[in-house]
Amino acid sequence: MDEAHTLKPEVGQWLLNAAQTAGRRAPFLLVLAGTPDLAARLSEMGASFWNRAEQLPLGRLDEEAAAEAIRRPLADDGIAVEKGALARMVRESHGYPFFVQLWGRAAWRRGNRSVSGGGAVTAAVVEEAAGEFETRRNRYYLDRYRELEKRKLLPAAGAVASAFRGEDPLSAAAFRRAVARSGDGVGAAEAAEALEHLGFVWQARGTPSWEPGIPSLMDYILEHAPPPDEGGAAGG
Repeated sequence: MDEAHTLKPEVGQWLLNAAQTAGRRAPFLLVLAGTPDLAARLSEMGASFWNRAEQLPLGRLDEEAAAEAIRRPLADDGIAVEKGALARMVRESHGYPFFVQLWGRAAWRRGNRSVSGGGAVTAAVVEEAAGEFETRRNRYYLDRYRELEKRKLLPAAGAVASAFRGEDPLSAAAFRRAVARSGDGVGAAEAAEALEHLGFVWQARGTPSWEPGIPSLMDYILEHAPPPDEGGAAGG
């Protein structure tokens, strides 16, 4: 079930009961997917079962995993990927799964038919695919920007993005200081929950520290967000 972070408590209880009942009669796997704060959302339902379930946190792919995610589907269709072409796609995806998917799709469409590719993804094919990738990526950036703006989180997001330039991952204390510097009155706990829900930041695995959801989105926010004195903040 996707978008599980939107589950109402009563629906979650019914779903959990149905899964447990079915599991007593036959092998049954219940898989829920949602935003990074999904575990916190499920814990609000008051069922200890959720805490016993295996939790797979979101996070960026390392270079090897990102390369495999691009290479394997192409190989299944008989499309080879040149080393340099793959390196560029991995580098520009920043390990973000959605961007990896965008690159793979764009490369497949052109590598499958491109005269310059001849059934392979070459540097020339990647250059051809770059426009499609960048258009989709920038549309995603704009959607996230508008969402942050709608929730009045642009000052906090800009302050956090600036802090990440000097420290990654960002300690819990440094995160709180960055939010406080934004001067918009958003508490650190409230900002953390909202920014995590939007995938702007993720909790670093097994620690109270934070890491950027998409490093390149941080640069986009810093480039386009208004400075504090123009964004409704008190400054500082």
